[in-house]
Amino acid sequence: MRRARRRAALLGLAAGGLLLVLLTGCRTLTPAPTPASPAAPWPVPEELQAEVASVVAQVGAGRRDGAAAPPAVGIDTGRAYALPELIDIAQRNNPQTRVAWEAARQAAQAVGEAEATLLPRLAATVVGGYQRVSTPIQLPLGGTRTLSADVQGVMPVLSLEWLLFDFGERDAAVRAARHLTTVANVEFNQVHQQLVFDVSQAYHAAVAAAEKRRTAARAVAATRQILAAAETGQARGVGTRVEVAQARQQLAQAQLSLTNAQGEADTAHVALNAALGLPQAIRLRLASPGPLPAASARSLDQVIDAALAKRPDIIAAVAELRAAQAGVDLAQAAFMPKVGVVGSLAVDDNQFRLNNSGTLGTPLEQTGVLVGMTLPLSDGGLRRSRRRSAYARVRAAQAEVAAVRDAAAREIAAAYTALRTALAAQRSARSLVAASRITVDAARKGLDVGLGTLTEAVAAEKALMDAEEVLAVTRRDAFDAATNLAFVTAALR
Repeated sequence: MRRARRRAALLGLAAGGLLLVLLTGCRTLTPAPTPASPAAPWPVPEELQAEVASVVAQVGAGRRDGAAAPPAVGIDTGRAYALPELIDIAQRNNPQTRVAWEAARQAAQAVGEAEATLLPRLAATVVGGYQRVSTPIQLPLGGTRTLSADVQGVMPVLSLEWLLFDFGERDAAVRAARHLTTVANVEFNQVHQQLVFDVSQAYHAAVAAAEKRRTAARAVAATRQILAAAETGQARGVGTRVEVAQARQQLAQAQLSLTNAQGEADTAHVALNAALGLPQAIRLRLASPGPLPAASARSLDQVIDAALAKRPDIIAAVAELRAAQAGVDLAQAAFMPKVGVVGSLAVDDNQFRLNNSGTLGTPLEQTGVLVGMTLPLSDGGLRRSRRRSAYARVRAAQAEVAAVRDAAAREIAAAYTALRTALAAQRSARSLVAASRITVDAARKGLDVGLGTLTEAVAAEKALMDAEEVLAVTRRDAFDAATNLAFVTAALR
């Protein structure tokens, strides 16, 4: 009878296993979606588009309402913003600074992970269970009897592992992590400097575009006056149709310049809002940038020497070199033995009962401390390969430091020269505007007293508009050149 029940139980277990295998085999493996042809783009599924839209909406809501979102930046459209205020808005509102900040924090966490390997590891484990064993026994006279044994127990274990000596392997890992943290920190600084650079250029471009728009508007007003004078002269019989046509042509040209200047101003504000991280619907008023920057009194070599130790890319390259050198120590330590200690404390509380007898069992306590040493003998050349790779990384990092240094020197030299050229061009443009204004005044007075021609007045107004546009452009170029020199010398704040 018992054999029949045991046989039925085994058959039931086998049937359940067979059913599980059949259900697993019936499952169809669906390959990941791929483009159907190299000649056509992959159509993005609607489900994926909906998921992307949902995630973007959630991120946007988190930026507005979540605790991790950057602080809201109040914008007053009724006031005029200077460049330092715009930089402050961008640094608090542009998402790139938060991305770089989180990357720096992740690198700092890696240092903590490396330092954690220097400390002992303590673990607590509890193992418990119950087991019943039934064994049929054939007796000579009494037939078949069943011997049942019940075993249950709980074993708590407290273990300690501590690697005492590894000949600098973990210290090298900590040093490498610290140098990589330096890389992340200076990259965070570089993001801020790039943001300041972008905002500065966008600001000066917007100011120059606004000045060109005002210049074009003044030119339109002046050419309207010239056209009115030409039409009046023609009506009095002292002017010609050709002069009126020329005045109308000049007015149309001035209106076209005004349209182009307005479009340039709108485009400049779009770029400025993008650098600030603001919605395009916001229209900021901009304050005057103030006086032009002055050329550096130091020589080019002095500027280069002072800038090299402060540039984020050079600092990062040196930190990468130090991390690579720590990687050599890490690879070299893999050839050395390791000495550690292992300790444990365990209590084995087992209880045993045979058939209906009383419970038997005695708690057993185990303690032990072991000191061991591991010496790697052979790993198929893996450690040698890693050591060669570590030395190769050091050589590459050394070459990168030299390459970054040379590139930085070239950038600084170009920016240094560009600033001096831009300042000289701006001085020439101011002189050109002053001379053009004198010519316009003379042409207008000559036209009023009959000593000048309408053609001369039109030409003078056109020359003044061109000169004022050149002045706005050279002023923007001078500020851009100064900003670029500050950027490549790591002086932007």
